[in-house]
Amino acid sequence: MQEGILTSQGKDPDAYRVCFVYETIPNQEETLISVARLQQAWKGVVRRHSLLRTLFVNNVPGIAGTTNVVLKDSQPSISVFRTSEGAATLELFRSRYNPAAQKQIGRLQHHLSICRTDNEKVYMCLNINHAIMDAYSRGILLHDLQKAYTASLNPSATGFRDFVLYTKQQSQEEASRHWAEYLDGVEPCHFPSLRDSSDANNTYKTVDVPGIDASAVYAFCQLWEITPATIIQIAWAMVLSRYTNSVTLCFGNLSSGRDIPIDSINDIFGPLIAMLPCRVYLHEQLTVLEAMKEVQRDYTSSLPYQTFPLASMHSLLKLGTSALFNTALSLQRIDDIGSRNASEITFKLEEALDLSEYNIVIGAGYSRDEIKISMTFQAGCIDLVQATRLAGSFSQAIKAVTAEPNSRIHTLDILTHDETQMIWAWN
Repeated sequence: MQEGILTSQGKDPDAYRVCFVYETIPNQEETLISVARLQQAWKGVVRRHSLLRTLFVNNVPGIAGTTNVVLKDSQPSISVFRTSEGAATLELFRSRYNPAAQKQIGRLQHHLSICRTDNEKVYMCLNINHAIMDAYSRGILLHDLQKAYTASLNPSATGFRDFVLYTKQQSQEEASRHWAEYLDGVEPCHFPSLRDSSDANNTYKTVDVPGIDASAVYAFCQLWEITPATIIQIAWAMVLSRYTNSVTLCFGNLSSGRDIPIDSINDIFGPLIAMLPCRVYLHEQLTVLEAMKEVQRDYTSSLPYQTFPLASMHSLLKLGTSALFNTALSLQRIDDIGSRNASEITFKLEEALDLSEYNIVIGAGYSRDEIKISMTFQAGCIDLVQATRLAGSFSQAIKAVTAEPNSRIHTLDILTHDETQMIWAWN
C-alpha cells in the first residue's frame, strides 16, 4: 500500500495527505494542559515508531523507486502559537503552517501544531502523510501520546519492518494467479460524473448516510451469519449498478491488514492496509443472501493474498493508466480507533481532512451497538444535493437487503421518499 500511495502522490501531491484537529482535554478538573509536556510527549512518540523518523529518498543508486531511510534520532517539526479565538479550527491551523513543506522528499512526513486559546483550551493539529499511517495507526498514536504525556511510554515497539519482511516472503506468483482468476472478465467500473466539466474541482466534502438501524443490521448478521461489511458491500453494489447501468460491479474494499500472522501486529504503527478489489455480479436470478454469501466467500479467500499490490493487478488486466474503479469502502470497528483508556488527558476529534484518489469513499465505523456511515465525495464529480440523494439511496439499499434476504436482488426498491415524490411529480 505504501508504494501505491507514493506513486499516487507522484501524480497528485495532495493525494493521501491527512490532517486531524483534536482538543486536548485534562481528565481532572481545574487542571491545565501543559504545552511543554505535550511537545515532549510527541517527541517520545516519534522516537518510539520508526516510520515517524523515516525519510523518503529517490534516486538511490541500485534501488528502483523510493527508499525509506530511518533516522536513529530526529527532531520532529512542531509549531506552537496562541490565539484569541475561542477554539482553534483547521482553517486557523492551515493558515499558520504550510503543508507544502511536508510534501518535500527528504523531509519527515508529519508536522504537529499546538495552539492554546485565550480561554486556556489546547488544540493540536497533526498533518501527516497516509504513506506512513493508516486509520488504525491513528489510535496507536493517540494511545502512545497519552502514555508519553505521563512519562509511562515504553520506548520500544514492534516495527513496520516486520510487516515489510512478511510481505516480501509471500509468493507473488501464487497471489498473481489468484487475482488474475478473481478479476477475469472484470471491466473498469467508474461512478459517472454528474456535474458539468466546467464545475470540476478537486475539493472533498462529506455527508452522513442517514437512517442506519444498527439493531436491524446486527440481528440480520446473527441470523444469517453475514458480516456488517458484507451488507454494506452489497448495498453499495446495488447503488453503483443503478448509476452505471451495469450488473458487473467493481469497487475498492479497504482491508485493515491487522489479521496478518505477525506477533504484536496490533501495536505496529504504519500503513498495513490494502485496497482489495471487490467484484460483484448482480444477475437477475440472484437472491440477496446468495449475493452476500458469494461476496463474503470471495473476500475470505482473498485475504491470504491481500498484500499483492493493486498496481500489479492493474498490470495483470492491462489497464494502462485507466483505474479499475473510482469508488471505495473503508470499514472499521469504532472501538479500534482511539478507544483505549486515557491517563491524564483525552483527545476529542474536532475536524479531519483526508484526501484520496477516489471520487467517492464510503466510510463506515461500527461498534457493538451502533453503525455510523459517511460518504466523502469529490465535488467535481457530484454536488451536495446529488451526494445527499446518493447517501439516501445507499441507506435505502441497506434497509432493503436486510428486510428481504430471500428476494431476487434486482427486484428491490432503493428509491428514497424524495426520489419517489420527484418521479410522481414528473409523471
